[in-house]
This record gives sequence, structure tokens and C-alpha cells, in this order.
Amino acid sequence: MARGYESFIGVRFRHDYYRDGSCPDLRAVPTAETAALLGARQLRFVPRSEGFTLLGPVETDSAGNVQARFPLEEGARLVFALVLTRPDLLYVTDLPLEQGSRQRYLLRNRQGATTLTSGTSVEAADQARLSSPQLTVAVPRSAIGGFVQVEDEAGAELARARVPSFDGDTLNVPLDLGDFGGLARLQVGASTPEPLFVDAELPALGPFAVLELCPLTEPWPPRRVADGKQTLAPIEFTAGFHRRSTHWRYHVVVPMDFADTLTIRYPQDAPAPYPSGITFARATFPEVVARFPGRSVVSFKASAALPFHESPLRNMALESTSRGTLLPHLPNAPRNTLKRADTAPEQLVSDICIPL
Repeated sequence: MARGYESFIGVRFRHDYYRDGSCPDLRAVPTAETAALLGARQLRFVPRSEGFTLLGPVETDSAGNVQARFPLEEGARLVFALVLTRPDLLYVTDLPLEQGSRQRYLLRNRQGATTLTSGTSVEAADQARLSSPQLTVAVPRSAIGGFVQVEDEAGAELARARVPSFDGDTLNVPLDLGDFGGLARLQVGASTPEPLFVDAELPALGPFAVLELCPLTEPWPPRRVADGKQTLAPIEFTAGFHRRSTHWRYHVVVPMDFADTLTIRYPQDAPAPYPSGITFARATFPEVVARFPGRSVVSFKASAALPFHESPLRNMALESTSRGTLLPHLPNAPRNTLKRADTAPEQLVSDICIPL
């Protein structure tokens, strides 16, 4: 028997902000519990430039048949923190703008939650609060007299506490979840339950996302026959993330006596992923005007949201009625300046100021 290692799980990161769809700006880190499980089963975690691979010990007989030598118990959890190696990736990823330090993407391949399907890309849209087993919940005054409770996925109660009367806007209520780990639900009073991912280590790692794999298939490990020989059939997962879009607003700062009429010309042949037919209408934003005393501000707002993308949008021009094209290539929205619109909070906007 020849002994060696072969891949049995592969995870690839993808992000449509990048031209080729790759995502080189994430690094996977197994939690200590997962690292201990991998070590006990003689499994190897191998980081890749755009993901990682798990290798397991195998034996190959004289006929070329591969036999795996790494059992995994039913319900085994492999948990990895996905840590940013490029922090500004947060800005161009379609996350809620108010994503707090305890809110992360949660990717799982368990039935009933976000599905990480073998060989396909998934939307990382399932938000889960990230917590340790000793949880502190900030509750509002509206919850006084009610309960704070945490249940597991099956609805079994893990912790429960009554909210007493208190002064101030919020009260921190402690909950001890014991040795529980995994996905749960947190409910404060009559509010809608929130998904809660419990793992003592993950808050300290500060991950961009949490990846939980329960890789068992029937039979385990997965096998296939090639050229009459039995070998492993690696399970390939793709964790997909999506770019953010905002309404671009241009603010042209000109002298007070500026008399020309300005327009923005959007390219008719805008390449994907930029939409076609975008127009820029004149608008007034008092908060921007106030930033430039003694100057006049001519502002424009896009008719629809435009995406952040690695390939900039070119040939979008600023034009004047008397002087023709003033700027043939307007700058794109910067990656790290976005906010909610004052008059339409549901919209995200990016401001670009241009002095003339």
C-alpha cells in the first residue's frame, strides 16, 4: 500500500467586483476547535491564493484504487473565519451600510440556511450576528417587561432573561449560552428573531465572513470511479460575494459669476457591468453648497445606481455650452466614501467634487 494525501474539499472565493471574478483579498483561518479536529483526523489545511483545500490521508493499493483513512462523525462542523487582507473590500461589497462589528456574512452548507452548493456560486446575503457563548445584548426601553431569549435552530431554548425596568435608552442584558456553538436565533421582546452565530473565537478574529461546512455525504468520503479505478471525488465549494452600487453625485465647484450651462454625457456604449441609458440630472444639495462658501456648486445625480468595479467607467464627460468638453474622463466614485442620501435614506450615494 502506498500512502499519501489527496484533496477531499476545496473552497474557492469569488467576487464580481473583480474583472475575472476572483477574490484574492480574503484569507481563511480555521478556528481552534476546527484546527484540533483536523489535527486529530490527520487532515491538512492548505491555504490557496483564492481559497483553501483540505487534504486527507489515503492509501493506494496495487491496482490503483484509493482508500481514504479519515473518518468524520455525523454533524462534524468545520468553521473558518474569512479575514480581509485588503480592508477597503468592505466598501465595495454589498453589505448593509450600518454593518456593525458584530455583523458578518455567514456561509453554510446546511439545509435550511444559506446554501453553499457544490460547484456553484452562492450569494453571501444571510446576515448573522457574531457572538461568543457569553453574550451581552443591548435592549431598548421598549423591551422592558419582556424577555431576551436565544433558541437553537430546532427551537429549543438556550438562554432566557426578563428585561427589568431601567433608566436610559438601553440596558445590557447578559446571557450565558454554555458550551453551545453554531447557528441560533436571538429575540428581544416582540421583535423579529435575528440569526445568531455562536463561537467563542470568532469575535476576536474579526472576520469579514464566517464559513461553516458540514461536509458529510453518503457514503463518506465521496468517491468516484475513473478508468476503472476508485478514487476520491473532492467536494468543490464556491463562496461568492457581490459588488455594491451607489448613486453617483457630481458637484462641480465654479466661481460665483460662472454663466455656462454644464451637462454630463454618459457613454452610450458603457461596458458591462455598467448599465446603459444612465442620465445625470441637475440637483441641489444644501449640505454640499455649505462646504464651499464664496463659490457656486453645480450638482448632478445619476438616474440609477452605478456599481463599483475594478475596471473604471471611462468616457463620461463634463461638457459646457460655450467651451465644449471640459473633462473627457470624469473620475469614478471613490471606493471609501459613501453614505445614505439625506432625502432618500434607502439610497446609497457617492459624492465626487470637481473644482473648475
